[in-house]
Amino acid sequence: MPELTRRSYEDGLEGWHVYFCDVRIGNIRKLAGVPTHGHQWGWSIGFDPGMPPGRRPSGWADTFDEARAAFEVAWKSVDPTLTEEHYEAWRRDRDWTAWKHRIWEKRCLLPI
Repeated sequence: MPELTRRSYEDGLEGWHVYFCDVRIGNIRKLAGVPTHGHQWGWSIGFDPGMPPGRRPSGWADTFDEARAAFEVAWKSVDPTLTEEHYEAWRRDRDWTAWKHRIWEKRCLLPI
């Protein structure tokens, strides 16, 4: 099974998108606005379109390492339920959205 990889958020917040191959399957992030005695980290698994509703686990942790470990445990139970079609739905949407944004930047009309 391919390894999960992380890429930092680009907006300066403390968090990472988590990828399985080229599909962004979830995130691990430092929570904002929580008391210092509360859980400081959150994680969630899910991608849309592609992943069926109702199978999007999430949770909280005190440290990044705990959040990462919980994410990996949850992913091991979710991954076997997904097929290549689930990942392809996300890839098609990613590619279409990138194309749409390029068209908008060039101020072209979208085809009907």
